[in-house]
Amino acid sequence: MTTGWVERHRHGWRGGWREEDGRKRYTTTVPARAEAQRLLYEREAASRRTRPVRLSFADLADRFLVQLQASDGYRARTQYGLRGPVRLWGGLRADAVTPELVNRWLAGTDYRANTKATYLKTLRQVFAFAVDNRLLIENPAQRVRAPVDRRSDRLQPFESWDEVERVAAEAGEWGPFIILAVDTGARPGELIRLRHRHVDGTRCSLPGTKTRNAQRIVTLTPRGLDAYRQIARHSGVPLVFQSNGHPLDLEHWRYHVWRPALQLAGLAYRSPYQMRHTFAYFSLRAGVPISDLAVEMGHTSISTTHDHYGHWSNDMGDRAAALRSQWAHRAGQGTT
Repeated sequence: MTTGWVERHRHGWRGGWREEDGRKRYTTTVPARAEAQRLLYEREAASRRTRPVRLSFADLADRFLVQLQASDGYRARTQYGLRGPVRLWGGLRADAVTPELVNRWLAGTDYRANTKATYLKTLRQVFAFAVDNRLLIENPAQRVRAPVDRRSDRLQPFESWDEVERVAAEAGEWGPFIILAVDTGARPGELIRLRHRHVDGTRCSLPGTKTRNAQRIVTLTPRGLDAYRQIARHSGVPLVFQSNGHPLDLEHWRYHVWRPALQLAGLAYRSPYQMRHTFAYFSLRAGVPISDLAVEMGHTSISTTHDHYGHWSNDMGDRAAALRSQWAHRAGQGTT
C-alpha cells in the first residue's frame, strides 16, 4: 500500500488505498469521516507490521534532530541526552528498542531522578516523532515509568568545607573546579563556559545556562579566589576550565575525575550538581538571608529557593527570636 484517502460513499464515508500493483482497496462504509479515517489508519498500521523496518535508532535520532525547531541550547541538551541511547542502540533497528531496554538503560545510570526523567522525556519525543510520521507503530518509551524525583535524592550536600577540600585534593588539577563550584553556587554547565574575562578581582560573572535571568554576579571568598589563582592560564585559550583547548566534557569528568575523587576521599557518591546545593547549604548555615541566596543562585523567584532549600533555614527562626529579644532589651521592653 502506497497511498490512502477518505471519500464519500453512498450515505457515509470509507477509506481507500492503492496496492503496489495499482489496484484500489476500500474499508467498510461508516457514518462518520473520523471513523473512516481510523479504519484506514488501522489498515495502514497492519500493513506496516508485515513489512520490515530498516530504520536504525541512530538514523531515527538524526532525523528527529534535523527537524527539531528549538534554540541552540535546547538542541545541544537534547543531543547530549541522546548520546547514551545512540551509543547503546544506534545499530539496532528502531523498532527493536523495547520498554525493557529503555528501563535497563535508565537503571544502569547514576543520573539524578529528575535527569533520568528529562532523558526519558527526550526519548518519548523521538519515538513520538517516529509514530507521527508512520516510521514506527508504537512508542516504547511511553510505556516506561518516569523516575520519581524525591528531595532526599536531590539534596546531598557536603557537610563541611573539610569534605569539599578532601575531594578537591583527590581531584588533582581539577580541584579548583570543585572549590569554585561550591564557592559560587555555579551550575557545572556554567563553570565549563566560564571565561577569564568573567572574573574581575573578586567578582565573578556567571554566564547562566537556563534563562537570561540566570546570568548573575557573585563575589568570591578568599578560598574561591585562591582556587582561581591556582588555575593555569594558556595563551589564546579564553576558557577557565578546558582540556587541550576544548571545553570540558562533563560526562567524562564525572566518571574519570569526580567519582574516583569521592571514593578516595572516603565519601558517598553524589552527583556533581550537589556542589551547587552545598553552596546553598553553607550559605543558609552562615545566616545568609534566603532572599539574598535566591539572587546569588540566579533563581527567578524566591519561592523556588524556598521550595528547594527552605527546610535548611529553620534555624533562622532562632536568630530572629534572638534579635527581637536583643531589641526589646535595648528598648527597655524586657519581660517582667
